[in-house]
Amino acid sequence: MYLSDVIGRKKLIILSQILVVALGVPLFFLIEVGSPILTRLAIILLTSIEGLGFGPFGAFLAEQFDTKYRFSGGGLSYQLATPFAGGLGPIIASSFLALYGTSAGLYVGLELVVYALIGVICIIPTRETKDIILK
Repeated sequence: MYLSDVIGRKKLIILSQILVVALGVPLFFLIEVGSPILTRLAIILLTSIEGLGFGPFGAFLAEQFDTKYRFSGGGLSYQLATPFAGGLGPIIASSFLALYGTSAGLYVGLELVVYALIGVICIIPTRETKDIILK
């Protein structure tokens, strides 16, 4: 049994995004310190928090659609969203790095927080499918 099966996929995804909102900027400040140990610690924490949400996301997304439309609905919605987060995110972060140099951590952390808030806003109106028998 997985954590998302116990507490629910939606709750786990929202929890991970709330953790990003709370810890996104402080963890980027840890990276800016320049200590290899603190940088590794920050990266481990950030990727663990994101993994907490991305782990159940595939099942969550697929379960939002009836069986007849599940593959198309899940795939299309994921692929339409990817250019905005996966494409624009690194471009914006690179722009911050070009503008602010090694002091860009605050802005990159804030960018991460904005993306997490958008994620929470988008997830809230969806349905939890943990205890629903899918047809």
